[in-house]
Amino acid sequence: MADSRDIQRVLLAEGNEVMLRTAGLSMGHAIRGGEAVVIRAVPERDIRFGDILVFERGDQLVCHRVVGTRARGAGREFVTKGDPVLGLDEPIPYAAILGRVVRVKWPGGDFRLDTRRGRWSNRFLAVVSLGVAGLYRVFPWKGALKKPGSGVHAVWRLLAFPSRVVRWISERCR
Repeated sequence: MADSRDIQRVLLAEGNEVMLRTAGLSMGHAIRGGEAVVIRAVPERDIRFGDILVFERGDQLVCHRVVGTRARGAGREFVTKGDPVLGLDEPIPYAAILGRVVRVKWPGGDFRLDTRRGRWSNRFLAVVSLGVAGLYRVFPWKGALKKPGSGVHAVWRLLAFPSRVVRWISERCR
C-alpha cells in the first residue's frame, strides 16, 4: 500500500499541484503554522535563491527557504533555513525535494510566489534571513532568545519585522 508521500510524488511528477497544511514556527510570518501551502514540482536547474522548498528530512516534511547552493557531483545541494531560525539547515540533495511553494493560502486569500512580486518578496526575505544567520555566527545567542524582555529577544523580534511587513503589504495589494 502506498503512503501519502508516494501519492504526492506521483501527483507532482504528473504536473499537478499538491496542497499541504503546515505546522510549526520555522517560517515566521511568511507561512504561519496551520496555513496551507501549494507546491509544484521544480527541475533542479530552476531552483533559485529565496525559493521556499518542501523537502524530506528523515520522516518529516520541512518547508524552508533556499539561501545557498553547493556543488555535489553532477548536481547541487541546497542550503535552506527557516526565516526566524538562527542557524542554517544541513544541505539537502535534490532527490529529497518534493516541490517549490507556489502559493500560500493566507486567511485573507492566496499569496502567489510564482509572480514577480512573490519572487522579489522571497529574495528580500532570504537576504534578511541570511542576515539573521550571519549575526548568529558572530553573536551566538544560545538560550538568550527564550527570555522575553532581554535585549537579544528584542533584536530577534526586530529581525522578524520584514516578513511581517511583506505579509501586511501583500494582504492589502490584492
